[in-house]
Amino acid sequence: MDIRKIIREELDDLQWIRDTEPLGVDFMLNKAFYFDTGREDFDDDIYAGHYNKLTKRLINLGFGSKYSSPIEANPFDFSIAGLYAFRDHDEDLVFVYTGIDEDTETIEGYGEHIKEFALGESEDRGRNIEVVDAIDFVQTYL
Repeated sequence: MDIRKIIREELDDLQWIRDTEPLGVDFMLNKAFYFDTGREDFDDDIYAGHYNKLTKRLINLGFGSKYSSPIEANPFDFSIAGLYAFRDHDEDLVFVYTGIDEDTETIEGYGEHIKEFALGESEDRGRNIEVVDAIDFVQTYL
C-alpha cells in the first residue's frame, strides 16, 4: 500500500473546494451590498462594523477602493447606503461606496442607482448585479 498515492488521490478529490473558493472573488464579484438604515434594529456602531468587515474581506481578496471609497466607516457618521464590488474596465477588482440620498433610500432605489453606475464603470456593464442586504450577508457569511 502506497500511502503517498492514497493521500494524493484524496487531495485531488477535494480540488473542488479550492476551485469554488468559498467567499472568494467570484462569490463577492458584482454584489451590491445595501445598508438599510430604516431597519428596526439599525445601530450606527454595528452597521459601521459590518461595513468594515465587508471592506476587509474585499481587500483580502484583492479588491481596491475606488473613488476614495472609505475602507473604514465612522460609526458616528454612518451615511453609507451601499458598497458595490465589481471588475472595472481595466479588469481591476474594485469596490465603491454609495452615500445616502433620495435616490438610495430604499433597496429598490439603491439597486437602480447601482445599475446606472455600473453601465459606465463595470466590465460587464452591470448585467450580473446582485443586490443583497449587507447586514444579513455579513451575519450569515463573515
